[in-house]
Amino acid sequence: MTSRNAFLKYNIINNLKSPFFYIIAILFSVFTSINYFIRQQFFRGNGTTDLVLFFSSVPYISILIMPSLCSKRSFQIYDKFVPLSSLEKISINFVTKLILYTSMILLLIPAALIVNMFGCIDFGQLTTSIICLFFYGCAIISLCCFVNIFFSNKLISYIVSATLLAIFNSAHLFTVYIQFPDFIVSVFKQMSFAWHFDAAGKGILDTRDIFWLSGTSVLFVLLSEIISSIKNGRCYTKKEKLNKIFAIACTLLVMLNGNKFYKRFDFSKNKTYSISKYSKELLKKADNHIKITYYRSSKIAKLYPQIRDVSDFLEEYTSAGKNITLIIKNP
Repeated sequence: MTSRNAFLKYNIINNLKSPFFYIIAILFSVFTSINYFIRQQFFRGNGTTDLVLFFSSVPYISILIMPSLCSKRSFQIYDKFVPLSSLEKISINFVTKLILYTSMILLLIPAALIVNMFGCIDFGQLTTSIICLFFYGCAIISLCCFVNIFFSNKLISYIVSATLLAIFNSAHLFTVYIQFPDFIVSVFKQMSFAWHFDAAGKGILDTRDIFWLSGTSVLFVLLSEIISSIKNGRCYTKKEKLNKIFAIACTLLVMLNGNKFYKRFDFSKNKTYSISKYSKELLKKADNHIKITYYRSSKIAKLYPQIRDVSDFLEEYTSAGKNITLIIKNP
């Protein structure tokens, strides 16, 4: 434990000593804030206190910032001599980058509070956005760390990481312009950060999004450890190979089943995306059978995350009373 703590402390301190980190942090905060205030035309009186546009710009500046933050530093050339396992070193490097990224996200809170001076922000929306961005950071940091291990050349690592992040951020939009089979559409939908952030941006914390982003983090950490060990000349035994395959399979299983077993927490100011207590009481007392028919295009449902909110809302209605049935039809 002492060696791990010492190695983590060493990594954090050396990153904080570098002016490069502070340049990245300033660019990150300035771009996000200015982008929001300018796009909203905030100081012209046309803006709103809705923070969706504020936090939704984070993934796009992350395309350039995060590969730089996760790139190897000169002080890391001696990491291979540290008496820790490959997984431990990768995990500590991951935690270090996550701490730096989290500090950058927390620096955005003052800008959000400035918006509150001109109106009234939804603090539930602020909270869920920060939480979702944290898990998003876990996912993209693990991805960038994996690319850095896979490619030795810094420039190639940066280009590949930035390209993958660009794809990862808005993958579901590809299906708007190009026709793909339903399975590929579902894959692109799950890959897209915009899809997973949609609920959090409104003030909803959805375990489907949290499990997917967390699973992505674990998956790339495991893959990073495998690639690093192979590059260092390690040969896995049959049992070790089976253990690695089992771990990856379990991670994928959790990610996929997260869509079947989930819980939504509505932190929005007026509980906009959940039914009220009064409505629940009325539905419980309903004597006659109530049938709700929702006409929803299957294609639209796979392209736009907002459709999921309607389905979730109606499903909450059906669970509120015994005599309520929901029928979803494709027109």
